[in-house]
Amino acid sequence: PSKNSETYIHGFGEGARAMKMITHIEIKHCHEPHFHEDGTLILEELATNTPQLKSLVMSNIIFRINPSDSIFPKLFSGCQSLKELHISSLQTDPHKLFTSLEKGLMCAQSLTKLKVYQKQFTQYSERLFAAIKDSCKHLEQIVIVDPSNSFTLRKFPVNGVIDLLTSLSKLRFLYLGSGLLTIEEV
Repeated sequence: PSKNSETYIHGFGEGARAMKMITHIEIKHCHEPHFHEDGTLILEELATNTPQLKSLVMSNIIFRINPSDSIFPKLFSGCQSLKELHISSLQTDPHKLFTSLEKGLMCAQSLTKLKVYQKQFTQYSERLFAAIKDSCKHLEQIVIVDPSNSFTLRKFPVNGVIDLLTSLSKLRFLYLGSGLLTIEEV
């Protein structure tokens, strides 16, 4: 990270420590390069300093994930009250993102709303649906949109969705958008 981003993250961390009771944060793209150099640093500060966080929105930010130090488990462990997570168009490696998210979802017992608008979700959907099914028993709403146009899968993993629907008794709304999800699949 640059000197400016280190100063910004330090300032953000100081602010987060001063606002332990904060419940909602939105992290969105900013045209100033040092303000969005690495969203994972912001998440680390949130995981450490905002235990009352209930809602987190992340949109169109650079997200450098270290595979050996997964950020989403830290987030859900540090913010055990987190009920809503919205991820949209993060600029990152999809494999690292969805592997970290899968691990995090295994710790997300309080989550009630999950919204993911991210390319390549379909590629990792079976693993993510399994993590949700096994660990996110309070989910009421799931919205997933994968705007990708190329897939290595031949068809959408509908069986994973059926398993999800049969195991989440509180689920009231499910929206899936994927180029592989067609009328023939349903």
